[in-house]
Amino acid sequence: MPRIKLKRVDGISRKLVSDAYSSFMRHCQLKNLSPYSYLYYEKNLKFFFDYLPQVKYVDDIDQLTIETFVGKLMDRGNRVTAINARLRAVHVFLRYCFEQEYAEPFPLSQIKEDETFKEPYTDAELQKLLKKPEEGSWVEWRAWAAINLLVWKKNTYSSIVLSPDYDLNLFDVDGYSCVGTCSAAERCLLALAFTIALHEISGFDTLLFIDTPVARVDGENRTNFAEALSVVSKNKQIIMTFTPDEYSDAVRKVFDPILTTKKILSLVDEKYVEMKEEA
Repeated sequence: MPRIKLKRVDGISRKLVSDAYSSFMRHCQLKNLSPYSYLYYEKNLKFFFDYLPQVKYVDDIDQLTIETFVGKLMDRGNRVTAINARLRAVHVFLRYCFEQEYAEPFPLSQIKEDETFKEPYTDAELQKLLKKPEEGSWVEWRAWAAINLLVWKKNTYSSIVLSPDYDLNLFDVDGYSCVGTCSAAERCLLALAFTIALHEISGFDTLLFIDTPVARVDGENRTNFAEALSVVSKNKQIIMTFTPDEYSDAVRKVFDPILTTKKILSLVDEKYVEMKEEA
């Protein structure tokens, strides 16, 4: 018996959600996404489809579908950050479907997060958390490196997992993987933390040279990152280079009181670099 294709009124074949999902995941494989990114889409899209079993075809998904999904998650008490993590995967899938003309495009947006006051750690708490471990095991050093990131955003991240193959994953407080969606500042801080840990455990405890550490960071995160580096500098020599714009007043207030040497590099006649020490 010949296979029957369902068609919309306009004559275009309708795409089953299951078929669209399979095509999208193949597309992700061809893009050579990291295993964690692939798992992120797989996990969150299956969650979305399971939550809305009545949705059979891609063109059945509309703004009301998304709002229903968000409403159900809110009723369950999910945090806005966790819901947005789910929505990011759904939005990428839907944009793929729109490009393939499986459905008519409609606006996609994240939920606005309310700003909440986050109680900071005290200096005493920071010193206790950032104290280097006395044991030389990899687990101890890994935990210490993780804390360097977690104390910065303690209400956002809960754990960092490093596999035996050194694949890194970051989880938020709701248990969702977010290493692929964290900000540039957070990725830089994570890399810094593990670089320090690897220095210690390998015995190659040398200085750190960081070129334009806040180049991909803006706003309040520049100050946060600068403060994290200032804590690290108490136990390790750090050499950093900044452009004039990057060394803003906020960053200057963090580093100027603790720096040992400050030098200004200037390009003269586009031929050579002149270096002067600032008093």
